[in-house]
Amino acid sequence: EGYTVKQISAGTAPSMHAYMDICPESPDATRIAYFEFEDKVPGWGRVVVAKRDGSEPRYVSERVRGGDHDGTRQQWLDNDHLLYGIEDEEWSIIVNVKDHSTRKVEGSIGMVSETNGKGLTHNNYPPSKYKGAARKPSEVMLMDLAKGNVQVLLNKEEMVAMHPRRQIIEHPKWKGMGVFKHPKWSPDGSKFFWVYMLEVKGTNKKLVKSALLADRDGNDIRYVSEIGQHAMWSTNDALLSYIRRDGFHLVKNPTEQDVMIHPINGEPEYPLIKNALGIHGSLNPDGDLFVTDIFDWPEKGAHAVLLYDVASGDYRELVRMRAEKDDQKNTMHPHPVWSRDGKRIYFNGSDTGQRRLYCIDLERFSFRPIERG
Repeated sequence: EGYTVKQISAGTAPSMHAYMDICPESPDATRIAYFEFEDKVPGWGRVVVAKRDGSEPRYVSERVRGGDHDGTRQQWLDNDHLLYGIEDEEWSIIVNVKDHSTRKVEGSIGMVSETNGKGLTHNNYPPSKYKGAARKPSEVMLMDLAKGNVQVLLNKEEMVAMHPRRQIIEHPKWKGMGVFKHPKWSPDGSKFFWVYMLEVKGTNKKLVKSALLADRDGNDIRYVSEIGQHAMWSTNDALLSYIRRDGFHLVKNPTEQDVMIHPINGEPEYPLIKNALGIHGSLNPDGDLFVTDIFDWPEKGAHAVLLYDVASGDYRELVRMRAEKDDQKNTMHPHPVWSRDGKRIYFNGSDTGQRRLYCIDLERFSFRPIERG
């Protein structure tokens, strides 16, 4: 078939990369970074750096707690430095991967820009940590990694005045609800967006889900559009997300959704792939292939990585694996992410019954679709 699948993380310990739009490769594409758990997930572990093929792994962090969704959200700042967050803390660590020296910076890292050297974070101030008068509204912040501090750009209350759906947001029924999420740099580092989400408590029903935009310095803040699931940049000028239609069901009706492009200049959104399977998806650097993951498909207890040809809308199932041992709800997210040259896909898999980091090598791959039933 022209492609191979290989485990990249070392040994038998549970391991994972960070997220679907955070490439685990160093900027020069010679090394990778991932988080290795000691045993339980979530739990204690260390950040690992290895050669791109997974060889010569070594620990570059102290023993820290990692989450089950993104480890420590470890990511490269440049070829010599990594940045990782600390579970349930509002600060992060910059580590020199050569001499292992470290520096603490304010803010729990969301995403770093290798282009401009700045970080993004948000804080939803859970009531368990900030109670009564100490509780603050959700905020989005710019991290000055050189100085080690953060700049609060906007809180939820300040956002309401600019939001076209403020009548819903300000309704007494939803008072105190709604949070900021997922700040993400554009590929060129010139701007970033983040998500404001208001959903009915205890459900997945979204009343408002919006993208907000700012320039690299946090200025010119504005509303972009309503968006769907797991939004990310498609180019420097547009976002993409899954827009689900009435009747969508992850297992019973998983194609009742489209992958949509949302231009940030106010032009109408349009479909990239109609009736698309998947949850977490992203475009390759050339924009002609779209990779995504899917759970409990084509059978319960399985997860798969699918590759779409954008022009035709056809897809291939590249790999299918089983859920982790004792994970009855199949909650591990593969989060497929492209290599910098677009010839590899990294993903979290559990072929052994325990999550590991894998790589799909597409160097000799030629797209051949599977008929869609």
